[in-house]
Amino acid sequence: MENIYDEFVSNLNTYFKGYDIKSIASHGDFYNKHIGVPNHYLFEKYSYEDLGITVETYKKELLESLDAYVSDARLKPFWRDGYSVVDAIKENKKKILFLSHPANWNGFTFENFKENIKRLYESFYMI
Repeated sequence: MENIYDEFVSNLNTYFKGYDIKSIASHGDFYNKHIGVPNHYLFEKYSYEDLGITVETYKKELLESLDAYVSDARLKPFWRDGYSVVDAIKENKKKILFLSHPANWNGFTFENFKENIKRLYESFYMI
């Protein structure tokens, strides 16, 4: 577990150097599903607040406090469960969590598909 945390910190410092990262979304990957351990399990032992992170979007307490959870989707409809930010605003929701995945916004569906197949292959290769 310590190695995983160290790698997380290293990735944060390497790939996001110069950025003031305040939130993370520990939804996991194909491999997490295979081993049955979600990413947020890491922060049951370690504190993300120590890294300057103030929000973990899948934290149970946060999710339970929301009026609406909105996320984009990879394929049409663009919004997960067909529920958009506009829908939440029209319904006068006060506390909305909008989780976005910028890779979903472009027209490179085939490229995204190839990347997901690569990640799936790597997750099985790591077993």
